[in-house]
Amino acid sequence: MNLQNTDHERFMQRCLDLAWQGRYTVRGNPMVGAVLVARGIVIGEGYHRGWGLPHAEVEALAAVRPEHRALLREATLYVNLEPCSHHGKTPPCADRIVREGIPRVVIGMTDPNPKVAGIGVATLRSAGIETIENVMHEASRALNRAFVCRMEKKRPWVMLKWAQSADGFLAAADSSPVRFTNAWSDRLVHDWRAQCGAILVGARTVLMDNPQLTVRLSAGLQQEGMVVAQRAGEKLPLPGQPLRVVLDRYGQLPHEARVFDGQAPTLVVRTPDLPPDRYLLPQAEVMAIQFDRQLLPKLLQALAEREINSLMVEGGAETLKAFIREGLWDEARVFASQTVLHDGVPAPLAPGQRTESLTIGKDMLMCWTPG
Repeated sequence: MNLQNTDHERFMQRCLDLAWQGRYTVRGNPMVGAVLVARGIVIGEGYHRGWGLPHAEVEALAAVRPEHRALLREATLYVNLEPCSHHGKTPPCADRIVREGIPRVVIGMTDPNPKVAGIGVATLRSAGIETIENVMHEASRALNRAFVCRMEKKRPWVMLKWAQSADGFLAAADSSPVRFTNAWSDRLVHDWRAQCGAILVGARTVLMDNPQLTVRLSAGLQQEGMVVAQRAGEKLPLPGQPLRVVLDRYGQLPHEARVFDGQAPTLVVRTPDLPPDRYLLPQAEVMAIQFDRQLLPKLLQALAEREINSLMVEGGAETLKAFIREGLWDEARVFASQTVLHDGVPAPLAPGQRTESLTIGKDMLMCWTPG
């Protein structure tokens, strides 16, 4: 069967749509979808549902009904990321594709993981399998931009998030918090948290606001998790809590702070110059890093080594400004309310370009990228 470029893009788009369903549960892994097509019809499809679970290609093969198994030897496999070629938590997908006798594979992008990059394609081609690469390449990279960032830059994708008054303040003059966003905006933030590997704040934010920094699941998230678990026929966890990261240079945080409530893992970053007893915290891990110009690069590298693809920085003002000053950010999402304070803690200025503006009730969400 001679598939046209429009067919390739249509089926690759289906891979991307499937892959997106794993956004809450894959965490350190990329989001991947796969579609098997034979004689113009889809005979199997699937996506990577969670860390340590079968990859998308295996899920698609498992979905092929017995009466369609013979069609595999004339089928085209579509997958938005190069099939893996190494033994990790699961066996290599490239080897499985070869064993199944699938004659053609269409790939969205090369895997940026050095353990895989190009090797999966080479395995397929050495077995005589036709491979077509870079179909919807930009869309494939955009979907897994956080994973790509970790592999190429050796740091997580950094999203800055804050809410400000109409006149550009984060808090009142006495630093007391002011509620800016509505319930719909708050729910959106929890959705973002559920997709991130870690959330970071400074010690002052914990002292002033005592935030919990957890995902309080919306009904929509819970429902999606239940559907995934049902479809898998097994017990699949709902989105896990992201790692809470707190910059606490001098060990100021009280043990009663909600970031130590045990509801999510917590990492506290402190200077190595403190007395030993300052590194003993309930329900938390402490990491020692000098608070100099290398603090943020070293911390981001350490998070990448923990396979954290994305980090959301939620404050406060000085912490957000530090990421902006060092150029260590990839996007900023800023809520602007109609509240006017006249004076207070100035919000950061994102020195980039606005890419999108959305109205959420009476809130305005503005998205920025560097450049």
